[in-house]
Amino acid sequence: MSRNGMTLSLIILGCLLFLSQPNGSHAKSNEVLNAEKMVAAHVKSLGNPKTLAKIQSRTFVGTSEVKMIQGANWTLKGNSMFVSEGSKLGIVLQYLDVNYPGEYFAYDGADVTVKHISPGRKSPVADFLYRFDKIMKQGLLGGALSTSWPLLSEERTAAAQMKCRKVQLEGRELYVLDYRPKDGVGNMKIQIYFDPATFRHVRTEYRVQDRDDATVDHNYLEAAMTHIGDIGRAREDSFYKLVEKFDDYRNVGGMILPHRYILEYSQEGGAGSFIAHWTMNAQVWAFNPVLDRKLFQAEK
Repeated sequence: MSRNGMTLSLIILGCLLFLSQPNGSHAKSNEVLNAEKMVAAHVKSLGNPKTLAKIQSRTFVGTSEVKMIQGANWTLKGNSMFVSEGSKLGIVLQYLDVNYPGEYFAYDGADVTVKHISPGRKSPVADFLYRFDKIMKQGLLGGALSTSWPLLSEERTAAAQMKCRKVQLEGRELYVLDYRPKDGVGNMKIQIYFDPATFRHVRTEYRVQDRDDATVDHNYLEAAMTHIGDIGRAREDSFYKLVEKFDDYRNVGGMILPHRYILEYSQEGGAGSFIAHWTMNAQVWAFNPVLDRKLFQAEK
């Protein structure tokens, strides 16, 4: 082969090899990860496995703040309590306001209950958690704060459908786990987000598009807020989104747990529009306390 022919062949071969390589930025933004290894790294980030195994119940009490963003525009400050034992869970947000006393979400291992704002009236977020009760029954609400966090169970993660990838969210690079438990959650889409540097759980999103024929009361804070929407029957698609955020991770009780827990809830469509955020800051913790079973029943 002539020198010119050999040179041309090398150039063509080099071009083919270059074209066969994935584009660097594209591969990074859509990187496929091993979901099982990522979950294992997340569990390890929480602390020593022996410590995790010994803790059968945990609680914290602290401060709480609620911001009504759409449907109202005001802020209340109060107290919070988080209790978890086995599969059971209780979250209390207390504001001592006559028009909005707060929230109470609970699961006693059999049934999900939520506190009514007033007789016969649930808040939009309480109604959401009550209707889509598998969020609590599957141990998802509260993330790693809960003793029932499904990612702590190899049996439950092995039975779940999981797919992991790297994404950009709000200017931040994160791992996201598309998660569907064995028993399913209807048409709900669940995505769990992790910090790629620490594998700490930083966010969970629940999204539902639903044709809701249920009666929804959007005037439960009528005396304190502007009109949200008429009481009526929603007969068009409604869009619901619940976001949990976790940060301020610190060592407590031999575990690395978030000390700030945020709930962001929004809905729009036939069920009316509503946006509110709740922030809990943990101050005092207890591990393996003896808990009254009544704590896991919002409505006695």
